Amino acid sequence: MRDDFTLETKIQLAKRVSYHCSFPGCGSLTVGPSDESEKSTSNVGTACHISAASEGKGARRYDANLSPEKRKRISNGIWMCDKHGKLIDTDETRFSTELLKTWKELGENVASLMVQKGYDYQTALKLFEGKKLANNDVRIEQTGTENEKIGNLITDSCISIVWGKNISDAIRDYLIEHFRNSFGHGNATSFEITINENKITILDNGSEFNPQRLIDNEEKTGG
Repeated sequence: MRDDFTLETKIQLAKRVSYHCSFPGCGSLTVGPSDESEKSTSNVGTACHISAASEGKGARRYDANLSPEKRKRISNGIWMCDKHGKLIDTDETRFSTELLKTWKELGENVASLMVQKGYDYQTALKLFEGKKLANNDVRIEQTGTENEKIGNLITDSCISIVWGKNISDAIRDYLIEHFRNSFGHGNATSFEITINENKITILDNGSEFNPQRLIDNEEKTGG
């Protein structure tokens, strides 16, 4: 049995974000007119469960401690466009319960500014610069996956929104370079990044190395 949302709950989830996708930076409008009739509408949004509606294969973030009633509540839902709604149900490690609840709050706050001040989505989003990052973490244990995993971490934690694109790009480049040096020169086998509100913590298990020595070597590479 699935603990599905009622139609009223779905409508309220959509309205609380002004029918915009809650994926940070997306903000796609998910409803509009349909040509079928003068009353018809097209809806490309979806009310997603934060904790899955039922257990079993493919269930993401299922919490056995939640009662069926709580799984149906609006507090367990987030409104997404079809694309991002499907995406968050592919990986419960990347898209954790805590992360989705932070995104939901951000989406509702952005919609509130749009309604109160008449801002468009991107203008309202920019007003969250300087706020808290979405808590997140990742562990990387093999080369070749660092670009994707670090890029996803930067996006999911809302760094480009809170700290700005220039800082976000610089942090991404630094983290990738730090990872490659740790594995390539420090012989690390594990690299962890933890993001907590206003700071980023990096931990690797590699040995120490001197970046200046790498720069000064005959090949002029590394570091």
